[in-house]
Amino acid sequence: MLNDKKNQITIMLLAIGLSGISYPVYAGKFFSDNRPQANKSAFFSSGKASDTASETTASSTLSGAKSAPPTPTSSFFKPDNQPRVSDEHDRQQAMSSTFELDSPQKSATGRSANSIMLKHYIAKMVKAAKAYTPQLREADANAQAAEADVDEAKGQRLPQVSVGLQSQPAQFGSGERVPDDEQTNGLSVNMTTPVYDWGYNSKTIESKNYSAKAAHNNFSAQYEDTSYKVCSQLAELAKQKLIYSISVEFVDRMQRLVTMVQQISEVDSGRVSELTQARAKLLQALATKDSTAAKIRDAEIALNKLTGYSSFKDLPTEENWGFTPASTKALLKEVGNHPTIRQARNEAMAAYNQASAVKSSNLPQLNWVVQKTIPINNSAYEQSWQTYLNVSWKLFQGGSGNAQEKAAAARAEAAKHKVEEQELLLTNNIMAAVHDSETMLSQAEQYHQLAQETNQVRKDFFEQWRQLNKRTLLDVLTAESDYYNNQVNEVTTRFNGYDQIFNSYANSGELTSWLGL
Repeated sequence: MLNDKKNQITIMLLAIGLSGISYPVYAGKFFSDNRPQANKSAFFSSGKASDTASETTASSTLSGAKSAPPTPTSSFFKPDNQPRVSDEHDRQQAMSSTFELDSPQKSATGRSANSIMLKHYIAKMVKAAKAYTPQLREADANAQAAEADVDEAKGQRLPQVSVGLQSQPAQFGSGERVPDDEQTNGLSVNMTTPVYDWGYNSKTIESKNYSAKAAHNNFSAQYEDTSYKVCSQLAELAKQKLIYSISVEFVDRMQRLVTMVQQISEVDSGRVSELTQARAKLLQALATKDSTAAKIRDAEIALNKLTGYSSFKDLPTEENWGFTPASTKALLKEVGNHPTIRQARNEAMAAYNQASAVKSSNLPQLNWVVQKTIPINNSAYEQSWQTYLNVSWKLFQGGSGNAQEKAAAARAEAAKHKVEEQELLLTNNIMAAVHDSETMLSQAEQYHQLAQETNQVRKDFFEQWRQLNKRTLLDVLTAESDYYNNQVNEVTTRFNGYDQIFNSYANSGELTSWLGL
């Protein structure tokens, strides 16, 4: 008769499972160790518990253990869908049945920024860097010094007037002495004008002109480099802020999970190992969050060094900045106008003209001289003005003149090769930057889709662990880590792609123009 009664109960429970009306059964007392099972698998409702769970409960009921009679608790009878509890621990378990792993706050990921407003903000920071950075002020001072060198070289072509004053000499020792009234010492005036110098002055002026142009090109190159540093650091700051926001959400989820597992472990001491796993993951999430906060501070310090600003609250917090890679062909056309290339070309021309000037300086120099001495002693006679042509020639210098010529020619040849080197370097940098930006932005979209899928996976794993006992807590923690890592990878690759876009414009010399400066 006992067997017939068991069969009737089995048929009744199976019928309940097929009917779609849930009758939660408190099955915590049916475990072999006689410990009450936590709420995550004890209570199940329609749409959440599977037929397998119903069969397992029915099988446990037929094991001969005593249990409370099933009470209908469908939505028709109890709208809040809460199970009946028997003691305080069961009440805590019932509370955990309504537990939500995700916090209600919304992540910043997935939103798009206004690219025009973003460009204006970046341009504002670049302007601040131009006025603040000592490196740019140094380059500007060097350019002004180079302009002054040009004026100096031009002045060498004009008559050089020198004035000297000699006191009356004191005569001593043996020998014939000159009477004081015959001394011609006094104020001397000398004017020397170059007549023919084999192009020495003209070549020197040309060399100084090209050096001045190179100095201005150096300023422009430094400006482009500083602009890229500002853009790169702003992208880094925005990236780390987004990762920090994601890390805060991850820590919040882990804290909630630890709270839940702690409540379960208070009921079931055999689940303490799960609590240890959850706490370890929480500590790992906290360490990652603190590391990201340190990186934010590093980026702010770097930007403060570049711009002088200490607050960057106006920097958009959206994940998608809307920047797209430029055409490789269009950027390569501008390589020849890059400030670094122009600087190298001007330096090469300056070196060639300097080599010619050195060669001319070793040839005979013809000068026109005019001089006069006005004696201090009134009784001395006064010489008349004198004018004459003077030829000077460095006939022998121990080979130093030839060595100087060779050195200048070698420097000119080195400057020529530097132009080729810079063109090759910039060309390769542009192609690599455009390729990397396209690849990273594409990968960011893939990570975005992957993050959406892993988000659903982690939710499913959590529900399967909490309600159906089909997953372990380790599965839930692994799914949470995968979701967090995919979010971080999405943000990282996307902003690394933006950094490569800035890099491609900087290597073509068009970054400041692209920013509207």
